[in-house]
Amino acid sequence: MLLHIPVHDLVPEISDSPQLVSMLRQVGIDYATNTIDAVLHDTYMSIFYFADYDMKLQNRWVTYSINWGEAGITLVLTSTRDVTNRITYQEKSSFY
Repeated sequence: MLLHIPVHDLVPEISDSPQLVSMLRQVGIDYATNTIDAVLHDTYMSIFYFADYDMKLQNRWVTYSINWGEAGITLVLTSTRDVTNRITYQEKSSFY
């Protein structure tokens, strides 16, 4: 799944100065706080809150890669769950 977070959805310290996104380091998801955190000018800070969009990420069955720049932050979330035994729509309809 591809998730793009535009600069204007980041915290005001970043969204007011989009060029700062390029200066971020160690950008990553903190699953405990449900945020994207980064280091800016030697300051560790949360730059995006998933809860503001009613989203809760868990690292149990998902890995991710992350890229950032002046356009915003892009996450590629990849499921690691084995879905080979998932019930199909046709199988579900037979239960009714």
